[in-house]
Amino acid sequence: MTIQHYIKKEFSKMNELQKKIFSGLLHEIMTGKYRVGDTLPTELEIGKMLQVTRHNSHYAVKALENAGIVMRNKKRGTTVTRIPSKFELNSLKRFTAKKVCILNHSHEDYRHIHWNERISVPLEKELNRAGIEMETRIITDIKNTGDYMELLEDITDQGISAIVIIPAGGVSGLFLESAEMLFRYHESLFIFDRGSLECDESILNTVGINDFADGVTAVETAIRSGTVRRIIFCMHQITDCRWQKERLRGVRLGAWRMSGGAVFVENYVYGVHGEFPLNAPSPETVLIACHDEAAVTFIEAGKRRNLHPGKDYKIIGFGDDSRFSQYELTTLSPNLELIAKHLARQILDSIANREPAILHSCRVSSKLIRRKTL
Repeated sequence: MTIQHYIKKEFSKMNELQKKIFSGLLHEIMTGKYRVGDTLPTELEIGKMLQVTRHNSHYAVKALENAGIVMRNKKRGTTVTRIPSKFELNSLKRFTAKKVCILNHSHEDYRHIHWNERISVPLEKELNRAGIEMETRIITDIKNTGDYMELLEDITDQGISAIVIIPAGGVSGLFLESAEMLFRYHESLFIFDRGSLECDESILNTVGINDFADGVTAVETAIRSGTVRRIIFCMHQITDCRWQKERLRGVRLGAWRMSGGAVFVENYVYGVHGEFPLNAPSPETVLIACHDEAAVTFIEAGKRRNLHPGKDYKIIGFGDDSRFSQYELTTLSPNLELIAKHLARQILDSIANREPAILHSCRVSSKLIRRKTL
């Protein structure tokens, strides 16, 4: 068992006083006060210096011995046998720290949709309840793996319990390009995926939006709303986005499940201008836009042809984007409060876990908000 895993196991047994003694002794060893071969004060002397019982100082020194950092001998006392590496020290800091750092890489135009008070407030409340502080940093200036590594090293040097990354499209895999980075941080990294994750999530702790299930919900709600003869899924020309493909897959499955193949899902790929996708609009036609911004683009294009959603055609979006509230758009709203609970549980369970970390992936379905466009 490595030093990190041993200390993680032992820390769950220590009281706060024992953790403080252990951390203090380790700090003195790491900063050079005690070198390899030097003798530490006796357990009785430590107790007197820190005004603690010998039992508490004994437990802390024993933990250092079991970690291979010191060796106790009845005649020679307790001597330092080795100095942990910087990597090992930062791993140990994770178990003594009381802080979680949020690294937000998402674009400022979309930050309000997925990382707002609906998720940050309940997450911070759950962490604070466990005595853990939460800090948020905007990191849109990070463009390469080297910058990521430097940032992560700076954060872990300060002492951190966990790091939550909110990745952005195009740069979401930066922290996985380096095997060293993945090895060092994967157990303490937690990803809030909004659909932009471009890697295998099985190697990361991940909480995210269930885009596939949201697609199913959208189309099944549309079909239940009345007679539907035509469904068009409108997706952006950048068709390799995972969240778009997952929503389309869900829409197709849901349509088949509800209609037995009677209702076919068409795929409309729009460009920069977002032309209205219908030549012959009908109340029996439902447009399912890839997100709310696209839905609003089509609504505006329809207005120029004197066509109105909910009357001449139906339309559904994804995201519940507050910028477009005046359109009263039927949409799938991310269940951010539930995502916050799952994320907090993953973090706290990982910190408390006595064994090497088990990685978890969780996808949360959104809530349908039905308004005037359906």
